[in-house]
Amino acid sequence: IIIVEAMALGTPVVAYKAKNSAAQQVITDFHDGVLANDADGLYNAICRLLSDKMTYSAIAANAVKTAGEYDWDRKIIPALAEYYDGILS
Repeated sequence: IIIVEAMALGTPVVAYKAKNSAAQQVITDFHDGVLANDADGLYNAICRLLSDKMTYSAIAANAVKTAGEYDWDRKIIPALAEYYDGILS
């Protein structure tokens, strides 16, 4: 949820690429956010976004579009219910 909220505000999200993570489910690498394999990758992605305004702007604009696809009733609530069902079963 936090990733989508940040994206809705036009913030390029830089996240660690963990298997089956929310980041990998929401972010398309260097389209609407950045996924990194390790701490160096996180650092490099942040530095690139801060120094390259065109990339920052493109990713920010795409992030807003992606966030718009996540409707609470159609996507978020069912995903949360599925997640909690998996934990509780």
